[in-house]
Amino acid sequence: MHNYLQHLHADIRQRTAQLQTELIPIAKADPFEDHFAKIDAYLHGPEYDFEYWTDLLQDELPVPERLTDAQCAALVEALAVLWEALKIRVSFPESCTLRTQYSAMRKSWKISCPVGIEGTVMDFCSGYAPDCVFGKECPCREFWEEDELPP
Repeated sequence: MHNYLQHLHADIRQRTAQLQTELIPIAKADPFEDHFAKIDAYLHGPEYDFEYWTDLLQDELPVPERLTDAQCAALVEALAVLWEALKIRVSFPESCTLRTQYSAMRKSWKISCPVGIEGTVMDFCSGYAPDCVFGKECPCREFWEEDELPP
């Protein structure tokens, strides 16, 4: 697993560098009219999943159960930097473990989302606490009646 993870980290670093170069024009300040074109593209343009944007398949990301805590931490950090290259910031509940963070990032790999727009935040929360990826760490749990949630 160690050799595989070294190659995976190298692939993530390479794709991060490519994305930082490719998305530089999107991040620069645009004239007023271009700003509205971006808004229109955001609202009505095509959305692609992370496999499309990163050229990394979800199956290339090891399942969390096969990783140590240190390996999960390293992948969370590497993937967060990769997503920052796409102008997406990740946000997790404070009590969330690194293993849960990695699991949430891996599960979201096939979710379509817009990229290249400053201020985009991925919080992995559907707002539906019963099937939340964070389980008991879900910040939305407080908004649900105790009798509505499974134990």
